[in-house]
Amino acid sequence: NVVVYAATIAITALAMFAVASVGNTQLVGIASIGGWLAFFVGAFFYFTLMESGERGATLGKRAFKLRVVTVEGHERIGYGRAVGRFFAHGISSLILYIGFLIQPFMPRKQALHDMICGTAVVARGPASSVLVGVTIVFGLLAPIGIIAAIAIPAYQDYAVRAKVSEALIAASPA
Repeated sequence: NVVVYAATIAITALAMFAVASVGNTQLVGIASIGGWLAFFVGAFFYFTLMESGERGATLGKRAFKLRVVTVEGHERIGYGRAVGRFFAHGISSLILYIGFLIQPFMPRKQALHDMICGTAVVARGPASSVLVGVTIVFGLLAPIGIIAAIAIPAYQDYAVRAKVSEALIAASPA
């Protein structure tokens, strides 16, 4: 999903810049909508085909040796159930991703979309500890990077405003 998302952002940005260079603002909006539509279609086919396929897992799940199966018989899910699971992800995301966050606290360790579709994500074997460690490190670094990207320019703006205020106070008659 991350790869599909990153590719969509790159393609959409390129299309928007190309269209913006022409100067037509309506076409920029159309390029943006087209990019997000391409993301949705790409994600739809990626998830549904991979999870209903022979291995029953996306590339990320394969790396962690996970598989999506039916709750009843631990069998491979069909395409229809994979489609339902894809759209149920939207329900899991509705209120602050609570449908995903409940997963560790449920008896079968299912997220909301899994409960809706009668599926479960099961381990095929132990995941590589190196892969888990790298994921945890990047999972912790990403929020720090986002916060830094917001905080550093805000602080720089604050510092400039403080210098301007000091200069105005120094320049005003006493």
